[in-house]
Amino acid sequence: MDESPKQLIAEVRTPIPSKPGQLARYDYEYSRRGSCNVFIANELLVGKRMVRVTSSRKRHDWARFLEEIAKQYKHAELIPLVIDKLNTKEPSLIYHAINTKKAKAILNSFEFVYTPKYSS
Repeated sequence: MDESPKQLIAEVRTPIPSKPGQLARYDYEYSRRGSCNVFIANELLVGKRMVRVTSSRKRHDWARFLEEIAKQYKHAELIPLVIDKLNTKEPSLIYHAINTKKAKAILNSFEFVYTPKYSS
């Protein structure tokens, strides 16, 4: 599981349409339209992924995404979750976003596996 911040941009000028044998031409100038965050969880051996786009990358966004993953695998005994050691991904932070009983159940369904500090 990982996340990536993305900048939202819009074209300022209309692209020049393509002609036979030529690609459409776009100007490099753009207008910034804010930002978002993309959470993604992959189940590589099955070829499955879950994606959630949020307006921020705060701990409550991460907690809600964990909740979605837990719902997808509610029959699993333990869900191994490989993540980096970022301060917004501290398991105990889920208690700040979700009520205590539900948060404990969600945390108990995961086995957190952290990537080494310098090898994300």
